[in-house]
Amino acid sequence: MIIIEYTNIGRRAQNQDFVLSKKIGGSKALYIVADGMGGYSDGSIAAKIAAEEIANFIIQGKSIPESVLNANAELNRAIRERGVSKMGCCFAGIEVDGYIGNIFWIGDCRVYQFRNGQQIYVTQDHTMIAEMEKHGKVTYSQRERYGHIVSRGFMGSTEDTAEEHKILLLPGDEIMLCSDGLHKTMPIDVLLEMIHLGTLDLKDRNENFDDNHSFIYIKVD
Repeated sequence: MIIIEYTNIGRRAQNQDFVLSKKIGGSKALYIVADGMGGYSDGSIAAKIAAEEIANFIIQGKSIPESVLNANAELNRAIRERGVSKMGCCFAGIEVDGYIGNIFWIGDCRVYQFRNGQQIYVTQDHTMIAEMEKHGKVTYSQRERYGHIVSRGFMGSTEDTAEEHKILLLPGDEIMLCSDGLHKTMPIDVLLEMIHLGTLDLKDRNENFDDNHSFIYIKVD
């Protein structure tokens, strides 16, 4: 597989994104992009705990739901130890086992699957806007007002469960995991084209990104 990882602070004072790529034995590998929630305490710590603890529990042989639940307990412990009222993040991950991909996510980080240059799958955001879209059209003013609000987050509660989806992978498939700071600013097909042409240099475009932005690109062989 071809793997590319990238994370950048954008125009923010701190990078609260965290990316993780880890082999977990045999043909298995795990990839996670986590995004600390703005406005809460220690978002960068929450993102790191989410990615690393989920990975640790999966490596121990636990299922994805069990791993997310146990990682939430670790985040809850960190919240109590640090004496903060709220700490949280969003994340998206994929466990690759041969040609099967087990996708899991909370919030507005995304996982895309492309085949032969065409997008064939993308996760559905857990956001207020996504919920509103299920019931009709959303106005521009509503997007401006509610676009930053997630309806599900990883915040140290047993109720913070991840949504899951299983996909079949074929040789040549491309997977993109990214934080919202990337997919809200740059079309993913443009990013893929830059990767294909060997012209990927997002640092030169950094002034275009208001938020932290991160991705993991995977090409299946």
